[in-house]
Amino acid sequence: TLLVSRKKAFDAILRESPQLARIFHALYKGDTNIWLRCEQDEWTTLLSEQGFVQGCVFGPFGFGFATLDVYKAVINYLAGGDVDAFFGAYSDDAVISAAHDNATEAFEMYMLMGGPAGLHVNFSAGKTEVLLGRCGSREEVNRRVRNYMDQGLPIDNIKIHPSDGGDADAYGYIHLGVPVGSEEYKANALRKLIDDFSTLASCVDDLKEPQEEWVFLLWVLRQKFPYWLRHMSPSITLPLAPLIENLLRDKFNPIVGTPVSDDQWEQASLPVKSGGFGLGKVTDTITAAFVANVQETKEHVRSKLPSAMYLDHIDDPPEEFQRAR
Repeated sequence: TLLVSRKKAFDAILRESPQLARIFHALYKGDTNIWLRCEQDEWTTLLSEQGFVQGCVFGPFGFGFATLDVYKAVINYLAGGDVDAFFGAYSDDAVISAAHDNATEAFEMYMLMGGPAGLHVNFSAGKTEVLLGRCGSREEVNRRVRNYMDQGLPIDNIKIHPSDGGDADAYGYIHLGVPVGSEEYKANALRKLIDDFSTLASCVDDLKEPQEEWVFLLWVLRQKFPYWLRHMSPSITLPLAPLIENLLRDKFNPIVGTPVSDDQWEQASLPVKSGGFGLGKVTDTITAAFVANVQETKEHVRSKLPSAMYLDHIDDPPEEFQRAR
């Protein structure tokens, strides 16, 4: 369940979108039994007395309305500070980016206002992470670390910038499935994501029919990787392209009943209209996917980071872009 306050959600719905109130009341006027699968595939029920049931089409609406006042308050606070400060959230996956004192104040507001709405911060490893910006002195590093520890963050969740002596391999976190942070962290984290996904992909071996294996390969495995390719620089993704290619090829071989040659794999990667299977070549799409995403999101990023001058040089030739950096 999504453990946010139904009352907060209902009050916000009445205020912001009263036409939805009747639907909300019909779905959540009483507690709901949810199905749970136990060991040996045995099923039982559990009474859900708070929050929203996962899988309910109204759940995301309820969560959004329950947290609306919290999110608006944080956004309005940050709007009065650093021009590049912003708060963004995809459901409960939120990020605060601002100068240190503004960030800690916004985080405190998030926790204080979020509690009554049923929105609680998870301080477990890999859940709530802090990437400290460049500090310039050990005293400033220690001050910022103390500030966050006073707010409840474990020391292991606070990452010190590599310029201040922090571990470059550890400076980062996973945001909405994409590694963010130092180049070293992103490269290592992406490799681990690919390895983990390769392990998960072994479930295709349990399928009995080639048609089932093909559907899984084309519409599940193949669709996962473009998300990473769009959001990460080719300098990171290109060296790891062989890992992705090998995974797709390994899952393709059993479908056709024999290991394919390099030439046959090249043909299978072609579009269907060109005599292929439409799997695509990862190395052919890496740069195009990233460039297309940069162009599509450039103005949105500029609206969030007005002083990011590098955006003015995105279309410059490589040598000029490097000089601008």
